Amino acid sequence: MGIQAKWKFGIKGAREVSQRCPVLYQAVDQTAAISPENSSQSLVLATFNFKEKGALRGVLAALDIDSGEAVWQFEVSHSLTTPWGVQEAIYVTCFDGSVYRLNGKGEVQWRSRPGHANLWQGVWAQNLIVYAEIAGRAQYTRALNSENGEVVWPYKNGGHSYALTADVSSYGQGRIVHCSVSSPSLREPKMAVLLCL
Repeated sequence: MGIQAKWKFGIKGAREVSQRCPVLYQAVDQTAAISPENSSQSLVLATFNFKEKGALRGVLAALDIDSGEAVWQFEVSHSLTTPWGVQEAIYVTCFDGSVYRLNGKGEVQWRSRPGHANLWQGVWAQNLIVYAEIAGRAQYTRALNSENGEVVWPYKNGGHSYALTADVSSYGQGRIVHCSVSSPSLREPKMAVLLCL
Protein backbone atom coordinates (compact mmCIF):
# COMPACT_ATOMS: atom_id res chain seq x y z
CA MET A 1 0.00 0.00 0.00
CA GLY A 2 2.84 2.43 0.78
CA ILE A 3 3.05 5.61 2.76
CA GLN A 4 2.05 9.13 1.74
CA ALA A 5 3.84 12.37 2.56
CA LYS A 6 2.10 14.46 5.24
CA TRP A 7 3.39 17.65 3.60
CA LYS A 8 5.84 19.00 1.01
CA PHE A 9 7.76 22.26 0.90
CA GLY A 10 9.66 23.95 -1.92
CA ILE A 11 11.01 27.35 -2.96
CA LYS A 12 9.06 28.83 -5.88
CA GLY A 13 11.14 30.02 -8.80
CA ALA A 14 14.32 28.32 -7.56
CA ARG A 15 16.64 26.76 -10.15
CA GLU A 16 19.66 24.49 -9.67
CA VAL A 17 18.66 23.78 -6.07
CA SER A 18 20.91 22.05 -3.56
CA GLN A 19 19.87 21.24 -0.04
CA ARG A 20 21.68 20.40 3.18
CA CYS A 21 20.53 17.88 5.75
CA PRO A 22 17.41 19.15 7.57
CA VAL A 23 17.50 19.23 11.38
CA LEU A 24 14.84 19.25 14.09
CA TYR A 25 14.72 22.15 16.53
CA GLN A 26 12.53 22.71 19.57
CA ALA A 27 11.76 26.43 19.63
CA VAL A 28 11.38 27.82 23.16
CA ASP A 29 8.56 30.18 24.14
CA GLN A 30 10.67 33.31 24.73
CA THR A 31 12.07 33.45 21.19
CA ALA A 32 9.77 31.30 19.06
CA ALA A 33 7.04 32.44 16.70
CA ILE A 34 4.35 30.42 18.46
CA SER A 35 0.81 30.78 19.70
CA PRO A 36 0.37 31.83 23.36
CA GLU A 37 -1.23 28.52 24.39
CA ASN A 38 1.91 26.55 23.49
CA SER A 39 5.20 26.66 25.38
CA SER A 40 7.26 25.32 22.50
CA GLN A 41 7.07 24.38 18.84
CA SER A 42 8.88 21.65 16.93
CA LEU A 43 10.48 23.03 13.80
CA VAL A 44 12.29 21.53 10.84
CA LEU A 45 15.25 23.75 9.86
CA ALA A 46 16.21 23.29 6.23
CA THR A 47 18.60 25.20 3.97
CA PHE A 48 18.08 25.57 0.25
CA ASN A 49 20.78 27.01 -2.03
CA PHE A 50 19.78 27.96 -5.56
CA LYS A 51 19.91 30.44 -8.41
CA GLU A 52 17.14 32.92 -9.02
CA LYS A 53 17.36 35.23 -12.04
CA GLY A 54 21.08 34.40 -12.28
CA ALA A 55 21.86 35.31 -8.65
CA LEU A 56 22.91 32.83 -5.96
CA ARG A 57 20.66 32.68 -2.88
CA GLY A 58 20.64 30.73 0.35
CA VAL A 59 17.44 30.29 2.34
CA LEU A 60 17.10 28.82 5.82
CA ALA A 61 13.45 27.87 6.28
CA ALA A 62 11.86 27.03 9.65
CA LEU A 63 8.89 24.76 9.04
CA ASP A 64 6.25 23.57 11.47
CA ILE A 65 6.85 19.82 11.75
CA ASP A 66 3.13 19.00 11.85
CA SER A 67 1.85 21.17 9.00
CA GLY A 68 4.95 21.91 6.88
CA GLU A 69 4.04 25.59 6.87
CA ALA A 70 6.90 28.08 6.86
CA VAL A 71 7.08 29.82 10.25
CA TRP A 72 9.91 32.07 9.02
CA GLN A 73 12.68 32.26 6.41
CA PHE A 74 16.17 33.75 6.61
CA GLU A 75 17.85 34.67 3.30
CA VAL A 76 21.38 35.57 2.20
CA SER A 77 23.05 36.06 -1.17
CA HIS A 78 25.35 33.01 -0.86
CA SER A 79 25.20 29.30 0.04
CA LEU A 80 24.27 28.27 3.59
CA THR A 81 25.32 25.07 5.35
CA THR A 82 23.36 22.77 7.66
CA PRO A 83 22.03 24.79 10.62
CA TRP A 84 22.11 23.63 14.23
CA GLY A 85 20.18 24.74 17.29
CA VAL A 86 21.41 25.08 20.86
CA GLN A 87 18.91 26.15 23.52
CA GLU A 88 17.28 29.39 22.30
CA ALA A 89 19.76 29.99 19.46
CA ILE A 90 20.12 28.75 15.89
CA TYR A 91 23.52 28.92 14.19
CA VAL A 92 24.33 28.63 10.49
CA THR A 93 27.54 29.19 8.53
CA CYS A 94 27.77 30.61 5.03
CA PHE A 95 30.12 30.15 2.08
CA ASP A 96 30.98 33.88 2.18
CA GLY A 97 32.81 33.33 5.50
CA SER A 98 29.96 34.46 7.77
CA VAL A 99 28.58 32.79 10.88
CA TYR A 100 25.06 33.80 11.97
CA ARG A 101 23.22 33.44 15.25
CA LEU A 102 19.43 33.66 14.94
CA ASN A 103 16.72 33.52 17.56
CA GLY A 104 13.65 31.25 17.32
CA LYS A 105 11.87 33.87 15.17
CA GLY A 106 14.67 33.85 12.58
CA GLU A 107 15.97 37.27 13.58
CA VAL A 108 19.74 37.85 13.38
CA GLN A 109 21.27 38.28 16.85
CA TRP A 110 24.80 38.59 15.49
CA ARG A 111 26.91 38.02 12.38
CA SER A 112 30.64 37.31 12.53
CA ARG A 113 32.94 37.25 9.50
CA PRO A 114 36.59 36.94 10.59
CA GLY A 115 37.64 35.45 7.22
CA HIS A 116 36.50 35.20 3.61
CA ALA A 117 36.91 31.47 2.93
CA ASN A 118 34.00 29.07 2.53
CA LEU A 119 32.82 27.58 5.82
CA TRP A 120 31.46 24.17 6.70
CA GLN A 121 28.89 23.44 9.40
CA GLY A 122 30.13 24.21 12.89
CA VAL A 123 29.62 22.62 16.28
CA TRP A 124 28.85 23.93 19.76
CA ALA A 125 31.17 23.08 22.66
CA GLN A 126 31.48 24.79 26.06
CA ASN A 127 29.71 27.97 24.91
CA LEU A 128 31.87 28.17 21.79
CA ILE A 129 30.88 27.92 18.14
CA VAL A 130 33.71 26.09 16.37
CA TYR A 131 33.94 25.83 12.58
CA ALA A 132 36.54 25.18 9.90
CA GLU A 133 37.24 26.81 6.56
CA ILE A 134 36.95 24.66 3.45
CA ALA A 135 38.07 24.75 -0.21
CA GLY A 136 40.80 26.80 -1.88
CA ARG A 137 41.53 29.60 0.61
CA ALA A 138 41.02 27.47 3.72
CA GLN A 139 43.57 27.90 6.51
CA TYR A 140 41.82 28.15 9.87
CA THR A 141 39.62 26.47 12.41
CA ARG A 142 38.11 29.13 14.68
CA ALA A 143 36.13 29.28 17.90
CA LEU A 144 33.64 32.09 18.44
CA ASN A 145 31.95 33.21 21.64
CA SER A 146 28.40 31.84 21.23
CA GLU A 147 26.88 34.94 22.87
CA ASN A 148 28.49 37.70 20.78
CA GLY A 149 30.36 36.11 17.83
CA GLU A 150 33.80 37.39 18.84
CA VAL A 151 36.80 35.19 17.96
CA VAL A 152 38.04 33.33 21.06
CA TRP A 153 40.84 31.44 19.31
CA PRO A 154 42.05 30.67 15.79
CA TYR A 155 43.98 27.52 14.92
CA LYS A 156 45.91 27.44 11.63
CA ASN A 157 44.99 23.99 10.29
CA GLY A 158 46.80 24.49 7.01
CA GLY A 159 44.14 23.62 4.45
CA HIS A 160 40.77 22.25 3.45
CA SER A 161 38.86 20.75 6.36
CA TYR A 162 35.88 18.49 6.77
CA ALA A 163 33.03 18.32 9.27
CA LEU A 164 33.93 18.63 12.94
CA THR A 165 32.67 16.74 15.95
CA ALA A 166 32.70 17.88 19.57
CA ASP A 167 32.83 16.14 22.93
CA VAL A 168 29.87 17.75 24.69
CA SER A 169 29.33 15.09 27.33
CA SER A 170 29.09 16.12 30.97
CA TYR A 171 32.52 14.61 31.65
CA GLY A 172 34.06 15.94 28.43
CA GLN A 173 36.42 18.86 28.10
CA GLY A 174 34.93 20.38 24.97
CA ARG A 175 37.48 18.75 22.68
CA ILE A 176 37.02 19.25 18.94
CA VAL A 177 38.07 16.61 16.43
CA HIS A 178 38.19 17.05 12.66
CA CYS A 179 40.13 16.09 9.58
CA SER A 180 42.15 18.58 7.55
CA VAL A 181 43.92 18.06 4.23
CA SER A 182 47.08 20.11 3.98
CA SER A 183 50.66 20.21 2.84
CA PRO A 184 53.68 21.60 4.73
CA SER A 185 54.76 23.31 1.49
CA LEU A 186 53.75 23.60 -2.15
CA ARG A 187 56.40 21.03 -3.11
CA GLU A 188 55.22 18.35 -0.71
CA PRO A 189 52.17 16.15 -1.28
CA LYS A 190 48.96 16.84 0.58
CA MET A 191 48.08 14.59 3.44
CA ALA A 192 45.04 14.07 5.64
CA VAL A 193 45.57 14.94 9.30
CA LEU A 194 43.15 14.19 12.11
CA LEU A 195 43.20 17.06 14.61
CA CYS A 196 42.08 17.09 18.23
CA LEU A 197 41.85 20.60 19.65
